[in-house]
Amino acid sequence: MFSSIKTRASLALVLVGLIWGYAFVVMKNQLDSFSVFELLFWRFLIAFIVLALCFRSSNFFHMGDKKIWKDGMIAGFLLFVGYVFQTFGLKYTSVVNSGIITVFYVVFTPLIAFFLDKKNVSRKSFFACFLAFFGLFFILAEGLNFDSLFSNRGDFLTLGCAVAYAGHIIYIAKKSKLYNVFKFTSIQMFAICSFSFFSSFLFDGKLSFPESGDWSSLIFLGIVVSAVTFVLQVWAQRILSSSSSAILLTLEAPFAIFFGIALLGDNMLTQKWIGVGIVAISIIMVLVEEFKMDKKMFKNE
Repeated sequence: MFSSIKTRASLALVLVGLIWGYAFVVMKNQLDSFSVFELLFWRFLIAFIVLALCFRSSNFFHMGDKKIWKDGMIAGFLLFVGYVFQTFGLKYTSVVNSGIITVFYVVFTPLIAFFLDKKNVSRKSFFACFLAFFGLFFILAEGLNFDSLFSNRGDFLTLGCAVAYAGHIIYIAKKSKLYNVFKFTSIQMFAICSFSFFSSFLFDGKLSFPESGDWSSLIFLGIVVSAVTFVLQVWAQRILSSSSSAILLTLEAPFAIFFGIALLGDNMLTQKWIGVGIVAISIIMVLVEEFKMDKKMFKNE
């Protein structure tokens, strides 16, 4: 019975990775119709409304618990920064590159935790970080030429997304257990929506209303990519270990590669495949080290 539930939870996270991988294609296509901030506003407005209605957050705007609002808005801001970097990056780089670089948050998370919280990080994790950047060189440097490394500003922006996501993961690990998970996440969706709204007027001078042909993609991004995957992720992570969950969620990268090649015709030279393999090894190394540390902490409790 339990193994059956674990199988379903694992399949749920595989589905989440598949949806996230396909979302790169949808987001890139929608950037022809919207500015970055407009796209994020409509996507997360829909996600927020769906979550608020599904979980009956009738007292959502009740400010009695100001601490959850403060922590939720900070977490939402970190996520907003990540999405801004990722979406701006998608304007200038390929879906394949965006998908690969985004999952660098797995490598950055233990390193940022080490510098901010003095959390122990093994030498293998530091080596894995070096290995990941070595793999990134193969992916981004055309003809293995250092001068072409990050010549595409979209790649550099997407790396900023990975750093912001890592910061979000660290902050969430500290705060999420203190609050109702659905309300805490709804506040984050509200935060992204709000920051995108004000940024649209601040940087674009406007907020465009979607054309009729854009609504299907926006609804997909808001409901399926944001709201549904969140519910699946929360449910699955209550059943699976954090390490198992992390490994399955990084499937977003290979799915992004597949959809980028199949639907948009992105190129994958042998050099890039070598880089992808090196990055995959580095991510597995980090996750194995995290699993060992979690196991030690569990034994000590």
